[in-house]
Amino acid sequence: NLVTSISAPILKQYKKNMPYTQDFLEIRNGYDHDVETSHEYTQKLKIGYFGSFYGEIKPNIFFEALAKFNFLKDIEVVIASKIHNYAIPKELSDNVKQINFLAYEESIKMMGAMDCNLLILPFQHKREGVYSGKLFDYLSSGRPIFALINDKDVAAELINEFQCDYIVDPNDVDQVYNMLVEIHKDWKEKKLKVIKKDKIQKLHRKEQVNLLISFLNEKNGSIK
Repeated sequence: NLVTSISAPILKQYKKNMPYTQDFLEIRNGYDHDVETSHEYTQKLKIGYFGSFYGEIKPNIFFEALAKFNFLKDIEVVIASKIHNYAIPKELSDNVKQINFLAYEESIKMMGAMDCNLLILPFQHKREGVYSGKLFDYLSSGRPIFALINDKDVAAELINEFQCDYIVDPNDVDQVYNMLVEIHKDWKEKKLKVIKKDKIQKLHRKEQVNLLISFLNEKNGSIK
């Protein structure tokens, strides 16, 4: 009777493939915590990556751009992951800090302490409609997002909506480098793009649950 999916583009494909299904509903992912985060500017521009690298999701383009950066002494990249399955270029050995996988709420606190967080979704037009669960946690921390993603897809639309956007083509080293320059400039001037705290709550998973409850109430009468 009902098919749900995390994004409109995926639902659109389902509608084509399932013409006899009655209803379709977008139920996005979301964050699932009540952690208060805090941030302070320090002597280093801190860029965080939380999660694994796998398949096409690799840090190579980011590292290549970062290695060209003129102000490496100002940069600290923190990568929190279960498996550190990537090579750090020799010239970045003093800039990239590896830490072990963190419990969920610890991760959120650390995301909130970063100057910005790094998102890499290099699918371009191969896989449309992918938000990545990590994106909602990043947004919940209130910090800017340095996003190497398809600027026409849903993740970019959501980041733009919350005006914390530093979005570049995930396969263009020059674009990534130029955005690093812009982020560094905004950091130096303490003008990084951040989300207004009162807007973050709408991304909580309970808000998505409410969409489903509303649908069920409309179709089947009141539920408790």
